[in-house]
Amino acid sequence: MQQAEKTNIPDGSFMQVYDKTPGCLTDAFRCKVDFSVNLEHFIQAFFDSSVFRLERLLIQILTRKQADLTQVKKLASGTDKTFAVWQVAQRSNFEILMKVGTGPIRSWLAAYPDQDGGTSLYFGSAVLPTKGDKNGNQQVGFLFQATVWFHEFYSRLLLKSAVRTLTKQPA
Repeated sequence: MQQAEKTNIPDGSFMQVYDKTPGCLTDAFRCKVDFSVNLEHFIQAFFDSSVFRLERLLIQILTRKQADLTQVKKLASGTDKTFAVWQVAQRSNFEILMKVGTGPIRSWLAAYPDQDGGTSLYFGSAVLPTKGDKNGNQQVGFLFQATVWFHEFYSRLLLKSAVRTLTKQPA
């Protein structure tokens, strides 16, 4: 199983604007697979992975918003611009950027083809600054800063779970 490695946000990606925003917390994780994966299949594998299924259940219970497999497939195919608490902010053939309501959280998935026929799969997040410090510098809230370690662990787990889901699917 490939490792979900922490990596730089790719130049030209939808996440790059947040990476360059002062006070914004950003991250990106990558798994390289030796087969071709398009964005639609990656989105479906990510949001229907064994790890994310539990999150979908919690989201449905806590928010009463639909987060079932039908919704996942609609998001993946591009026929729906919302999924549970997320709204699609931008989408291309290779990446999707989603935001959580009007809040500071952004989630990003990308499936970039490699020259060797494989695919680099990315999962990243951004937390936009919501307040200023005593010097007027923008920063994210304390809760986000305090839980970065858990977020990074969980992000790696989600990406690896999506890759496991993709490797179980018939070609």
